[in-house]
Amino acid sequence: PDGSTLFAIANGNFVWKYSGGVWTRLSPIVGVTTIFDVEIDAAGNVYILPAKNPQKIYKSIDKGVSWAALTSTGLPASSSAIRRLDVLSDNSILAYGNFGGFGRVYKSTNGGASFTERHTSTYNVFYSLIPVESAGGVVATVGTQSTQTGTQYPEGLMVSLDKGTTWTVKPFPSIVGLTGFVGSMAFDGT
Repeated sequence: PDGSTLFAIANGNFVWKYSGGVWTRLSPIVGVTTIFDVEIDAAGNVYILPAKNPQKIYKSIDKGVSWAALTSTGLPASSSAIRRLDVLSDNSILAYGNFGGFGRVYKSTNGGASFTERHTSTYNVFYSLIPVESAGGVVATVGTQSTQTGTQYPEGLMVSLDKGTTWTVKPFPSIVGLTGFVGSMAFDGT
């Protein structure tokens, strides 16, 4: 990254690039206006996750001028199953979402060519809040749906100590009257 270019998604529509004091709307894929996520890796490559069927991750190596679809085999075919990406410090890619009524986490160790499912929730949650990675390889994410027809989901914080290969559920305490979504999280990385 050059430290002077920002990529953003506003209301899930298009990719916006801020560079040299100017915002520019990018249209990386003809006919697609809904983009779920944008990520930048340590080398400055930009990744986007559009609503496209079958769902694939797109990558730009020139700051959004041109885009190429990654093979992305192993991801669900639905155009909205995966909603969040995270490119880790070792260049592996985590993809978070919901498919078949259950929250799922997928991992690619080959630049997005193929993904392997690494975790399936027992609940209908989306793992789509911003994941947090520490220098020690700890990754954490939270499901964004905590109730279904008034039933409290016991699933809480999802933690991986090995960059997303295996996951452990850290349940939230059962609190009477607690409903809604987890809005924020932070951890000290230890």
